[in-house]
Amino acid sequence: MEKREIMDFFEKNKSISIGVSILLIYLIAAIFAPFLSPHDPYEQDLEVRLQGPSWRYLFGTDQFGRCVFSRVLYGARISIMIGVAAVLFGLIIGSGLGIIAGYRGGLTDLVVMRFMDVLMSIPALILALAVVAALGRSIPNMILAIGINALPKFARLSRSSVLSIRTMEYIEASEAIGTKALDIIRFHVLKNCFSPLLIYSTLYTASAILMAAALSFLGLGVPPPTAEWGLMTAEARMYLRQAPYLVIFPSMVILVLVLGFNLIGDRLRDMLDPKLRF
Repeated sequence: MEKREIMDFFEKNKSISIGVSILLIYLIAAIFAPFLSPHDPYEQDLEVRLQGPSWRYLFGTDQFGRCVFSRVLYGARISIMIGVAAVLFGLIIGSGLGIIAGYRGGLTDLVVMRFMDVLMSIPALILALAVVAALGRSIPNMILAIGINALPKFARLSRSSVLSIRTMEYIEASEAIGTKALDIIRFHVLKNCFSPLLIYSTLYTASAILMAAALSFLGLGVPPPTAEWGLMTAEARMYLRQAPYLVIFPSMVILVLVLGFNLIGDRLRDMLDPKLRF
């Protein structure tokens, strides 16, 4: 795709342009946080505690005198990492199980999908809370807890895509000439699964970031003093009247990032879903 074609694409798809711009800003902030942060996000200075936004402290300071702006920048690293890692976990394992279930059928399909139904019957936040409570507070456990919630959705999406082409002539022809099942999945099935999985991956990343913030807010996320947006919001509750900016800034960055992913996901769905093209 030439440069002009890329420019035309973004001009015609304003929502994707806005979403991608938001994500680029957040990625730059996360990658270059050590260079963009004016202060150490973990350095405490009680002499400047609870100071409002100023040129020295753009987002003010928290109850321990830490720079909120620096903590927000470093928090982007953790929140984006948790969201992306949880989606990759659900995408790889969930889609793999769904493809196997749809292609093999029979008992394999029955066992896999009944297990996914059990997972779906449990409210997402309760399941995540149970996993983190059982395994302990840490970033890997948060990724696991949020990723498990994604398994049924990815499995059902990939299975339905496989079932839609399972009986098509080119699949049956490939089987008739002795093509291995793995090769059929690689060269035929995955192509059919790509669009719905891409759309849902984008949308679920936003949900994963929100769930990570919710777990931290409830005290079952990353342990303090980690610079994480949900944890920052939870710690600021006691100072809501005295220093409302402690809640406003972390909440706003969560809101904008989730909006960016949703803008991209919604537009991709409009473009790639055949049912919505006409």
